[in-house]
Amino acid sequence: MTTFPSIPHLASIVSKPSPGCYDDPDFCALEKRAEAIAFFSYAQHVRGSMNDSPKLVEHVIVTLRAMLNTSQLRANCVRATMLLCKTLERFGVWCCMVHGSVLIYLQGELTHTLHALDAPKFRGAFCGHVWLTCPPFDVVDLTVMHQHQASDAQAHVESCMPEIVLGRGLPAFTPTRDELTGDSLQPSIFWREVARIVPPCSFRERDLEVRYVPQRPMIPADTLEELAAAFGLDGVEVCRTIERRMPC
Repeated sequence: MTTFPSIPHLASIVSKPSPGCYDDPDFCALEKRAEAIAFFSYAQHVRGSMNDSPKLVEHVIVTLRAMLNTSQLRANCVRATMLLCKTLERFGVWCCMVHGSVLIYLQGELTHTLHALDAPKFRGAFCGHVWLTCPPFDVVDLTVMHQHQASDAQAHVESCMPEIVLGRGLPAFTPTRDELTGDSLQPSIFWREVARIVPPCSFRERDLEVRYVPQRPMIPADTLEELAAAFGLDGVEVCRTIERRMPC
């Protein structure tokens, strides 16, 4: 039987773990040998960490969202989430990007799917969705409201969906096979191991139930300054603005 390789503790990879320490040379060396193991080690550490101030986390997220245009978030979950991840880490906040599937049920009926394991609509297309786990928040999602899928229910979904998902203490669930994959693909043989590190979870909002099914952790490749520039922002000024607006 195929088993998932053992995951080292982050402290055995880098001497002083801190948010964003995946840029440490020792971590990068492991990443080159076994990318998935390195990423899962980081995710496991994040899940076991507890950020000191949930209010700081909320402040950074809300302030950054106010700097972004809605048009910049449409079909742009990867780069927007990378920018949020790097910004939070700059303020010493533990967080980890998660790539997976999102399923949206409206009045109990599945109306929208963003499957991570699916046939791409075109060559090079990104499948699925990206969000953050950021203790004590199980899900931090800036963009799910703006990942448009043509549907008769679209307007109803948008009227119920929160602008920012800040899910804390969300109930876990066991996804069905159809919730794990799309287009008749087979689920990963390691999905149960993934679920132990980043459990599938869901939240309800009025007529909606939104289900998050993780497939793998992700590590942002670009710097905060590079990501901010892609949104027409200056990385240094982003941090200064967040600091200036910090509640006393």
